Amino acid sequence: MLNFVFTLFFVFSFVGCQSAKVLITESADNTDFEIHPLAILQGLTTSSEVQFSILSSNKYKLSRIVVSDGGQKTEPLSWVKLSPGLELSTIHKLKFGGLSLDKNYNLIIYGEDSQVLDQRHFETVNLNKTSSKIVIASCFDDRKTQSQKSMWNQLDSHQQDYQFFIGDNVYADKLLNKKAKDFKFEYADENQLWKRYVETWTTLQVFRQSHLTPTLAIWDDHDYGFNNGGKNYPHKRASLKVFQSFYAQEAQPGILEPTLGAGYIFKAFGQNFIFIDNRFFRDVPSKTLKVASHLGLDQYKKIFETLSKEVKPTWLIQGGQFFGAYHRFESYESQHPIEFQKFLTDLKNTKSPVFLVSGDRHLSELQKIRQSDVGYETYELTSSALHASVFPGAWLKEPNPKRHVHGASGVLNYALVQTQVAPIWSLDVQAFGPDKKKLYQKSFEIKK
Repeated sequence: MLNFVFTLFFVFSFVGCQSAKVLITESADNTDFEIHPLAILQGLTTSSEVQFSILSSNKYKLSRIVVSDGGQKTEPLSWVKLSPGLELSTIHKLKFGGLSLDKNYNLIIYGEDSQVLDQRHFETVNLNKTSSKIVIASCFDDRKTQSQKSMWNQLDSHQQDYQFFIGDNVYADKLLNKKAKDFKFEYADENQLWKRYVETWTTLQVFRQSHLTPTLAIWDDHDYGFNNGGKNYPHKRASLKVFQSFYAQEAQPGILEPTLGAGYIFKAFGQNFIFIDNRFFRDVPSKTLKVASHLGLDQYKKIFETLSKEVKPTWLIQGGQFFGAYHRFESYESQHPIEFQKFLTDLKNTKSPVFLVSGDRHLSELQKIRQSDVGYETYELTSSALHASVFPGAWLKEPNPKRHVHGASGVLNYALVQTQVAPIWSLDVQAFGPDKKKLYQKSFEIKK
């Protein structure tokens, strides 16, 4: 517990915080706001422990927060309140322990008058089982008020074990009151980062759901705060502090182990899930310089140390695409091709088979990675956007004849992946659009 509290204290103490007045305004749907006045996200969850992030307006005085199974009330192992310069809002980070599987729990938040202010339902998760259902989503533009609620409610209907938010979860580099046609990209300073995170958490339906879902997140450029940004972003340390403040994914040995930057390794369901920070260490893109790195040399080394030690299947997850030389947008392959070729060679020499997961592209795509690429057949799944601008006809303009298996452009989307590791690593990938329309489905095995 002390390590948990110290980690949060360190994150906030390491980089100074500028003063930022952030006003929490009501959501687009006042009914949800009245029923659930707080923005809540369930984070890292095991069979016996759970973490939460709660964003509250300071007009609410939270006096007590407990977990109840209908009888016994469990007090938090730790409760850290974070409001550095945020004069009108507070982030509450909580961790509970001593819980059990197969119980329905309530997270109950009491106000200053000891009356229930907000209440949510949740369960713990058996991370030792060898099969799981995981939702993959990215690109949550909070200006898309008409589509966001229905997409989040639909996503919530799958009863997934975990959901992964894999980038552009907050459009921190965009101002909410600017029209898209007038907007000019710019990087966000620390004040704007805090403001935009609070605005997004206040607006989106996912933080108002009655039933909570375990969630892990990694960033891409927009929540990083600088469109197409890399290591030269002047506010990157402040951005890392803000990101780590909002998501409840503190380290837990053997389950969630930090790597570098915003990256970490999640060990669950007989697999490793490596969430890669593709921004903090990124060099200016170069197709000729051998030293130009997409991931940073230390993070790259850490990833392959893990892949070389393990025989467990591994998901490699980052905000932007790995394979993408066929189009003009960002990808590891197109922007840092020298390091990318080394990346493919090193994958051939590791023990662990990999499945690649990415977002960013505002389309859904499943690419087949050939044996000649990494020594065996595998796939890259791109899931984007849940609610943001989308553009039809992507592969008419820029075809992908070598690797394209399935795809959908011009439609909001997310993916549901059902995976099991015994007797062999198998995955079933389904992509969904609005009204739960199935865009495509593909089942496959990955053998190394």
